[in-house]
Amino acid sequence: MWNRPAVDFVTTKLLPWQPIGPDQLGGTETGLKQVLSRDPEDGAETAVVRVTSPIVGTLTSAVDLYVVSGSATLNGTPMPGSAFVHVPAGAAIELTPDIAPLVLYMGSFGTPGLDVETGARDDVEVIDVDNLSWTDMGWRGDEEPNPAVKIKWLRQDERLGTAFVVAMLPGWRAPMEENHPVYEESFKLYGDFLLGRRGIVRPGGYFFRPPLSWHGPLYSRTGNMSIIRKNAFGSTDYREPVEGHDLDTLIADAYRNLPAPSVPQAVAW
Repeated sequence: MWNRPAVDFVTTKLLPWQPIGPDQLGGTETGLKQVLSRDPEDGAETAVVRVTSPIVGTLTSAVDLYVVSGSATLNGTPMPGSAFVHVPAGAAIELTPDIAPLVLYMGSFGTPGLDVETGARDDVEVIDVDNLSWTDMGWRGDEEPNPAVKIKWLRQDERLGTAFVVAMLPGWRAPMEENHPVYEESFKLYGDFLLGRRGIVRPGGYFFRPPLSWHGPLYSRTGNMSIIRKNAFGSTDYREPVEGHDLDTLIADAYRNLPAPSVPQAVAW
């Protein structure tokens, strides 16, 4: 599931769309996907999937689905924009996109296979992420929670790991380099995110990191929101940035040719 090469980072706008076979989730005559990362041993992959036709079948692997754009109905339950659902292996599904194309962020826990069969649909819990409450990251031990960072839990499971949405306020800064003893992947939904010397991650940007991968310093000018999956909880270790790559220098270089965020003007009444 997690045995994947590091991806740090890719921009989906530059990735090719690939047709999806009828034996895989998303496979229809018009189904397309952009593969973000894949485990070469068990076929588990993370992808952006574009669906315009109904999909009926039984999943051979568990999968996390997040609605990036569009909307759909899954087993009779509406899936609005920003909805999340975890579908277990062996579940029978009927996924019907609405008029607009449905774009999903899809993380599978094995080859995203689909046995094309009809039959009774399984109950699934569709989570409307907009209705979830924001909370602090609670797994960093004695480290004081950063008030500029909040999360919404999507899934917590000792066997499958965790999934959550994380948001940072405009101007959020993390001046140290850091690493974690767990696998993690992130898909940017909104805003900007300066990823150290790698540059600015924008909506549709994605990274996958093996454990103990150093990254940072980090910054967001306008604020941002991402969906993140990890194989487990983990602490954070820190170190000083590599010489010449302090946060102020990186910000000046990365945002040099970008316009400053607009400031609302006062209105005289």
